Amino acid sequence: TGLRLMEGFGQTETVVCIANYPWMNPKPGSMGKPAPGFDIILVGKNDKVCEVGEEGEIVIKTDKGKPVGLFTDYHSDPDKTRNTWHDDYYHTGDTAWQDEDGFFWFIGRTDDMIKSSGYRVGPFEVESALMSHPAVLEVAITGVPDPIRGQVVKATIVLTKGYSASEELKKELQDHVKKVTAPYKYPRIVEFVEELPKTISGKIRRVEIRDKDKPYPIINALECKACERCIEACPANVLKMGEELNSRGYHYVLYAKDGCIGCGACYYTCPEPLAIEVHVPQKEKAGETGES
Repeated sequence: TGLRLMEGFGQTETVVCIANYPWMNPKPGSMGKPAPGFDIILVGKNDKVCEVGEEGEIVIKTDKGKPVGLFTDYHSDPDKTRNTWHDDYYHTGDTAWQDEDGFFWFIGRTDDMIKSSGYRVGPFEVESALMSHPAVLEVAITGVPDPIRGQVVKATIVLTKGYSASEELKKELQDHVKKVTAPYKYPRIVEFVEELPKTISGKIRRVEIRDKDKPYPIINALECKACERCIEACPANVLKMGEELNSRGYHYVLYAKDGCIGCGACYYTCPEPLAIEVHVPQKEKAGETGES
């Protein structure tokens, strides 16, 4: 653009509270430093203050008073106010890390963080890596539940005009992420779509993507020959086939999306004896579930 970009961070509740200012030499990609009047730190588990380079939640300290521009409370929602603002900390719900010069670097929403095989993966870094590939117009990174790794990284991608979805392109994008960032952060699942779900203001609604990928009953198919008779027999039309890795190596797995009625049609249709074992989790009671 030829313009000097000055990135920053803010919320509806806070206005701009971290920024690169005209008197600073900005670090490309960094949000900058706290605004005058704002005492901002990063905290981890049990509100333990993070060290330099350590990831943590962005919180605003209010022990010496509420800074100008910080909201007072959520209208008619005292519970939400108490949950986000307590012990003299306002919790933003956003994750970052701070370098030795005091600059903050954004990672993502706390509830967007992905925990895979003991690693914490921020969606922002993986999205940035994919966006550097010419085939990617837009992308959303989310975590998909996995019985072995806890979660796996999923990339939902809108392709640039002139590119078509294919297994070759999928592998190319996965390899690209491995080169640009840490190999364990690459998306094991890649889905190509026409458009991403967004809010009125244009923000990607990752929650909608996560809802679509919520845990489903898993049907182990250890002797499966992928004939797909079970999929054809399913009266609810909710089965899809995938692969998983266990101590015996890769094997086929059927995922039953919301709507599985546990009728056993897949079991009785399977030509391989004892190939299918259905695990249908107990339905969660109304009012006990929540998006995270």
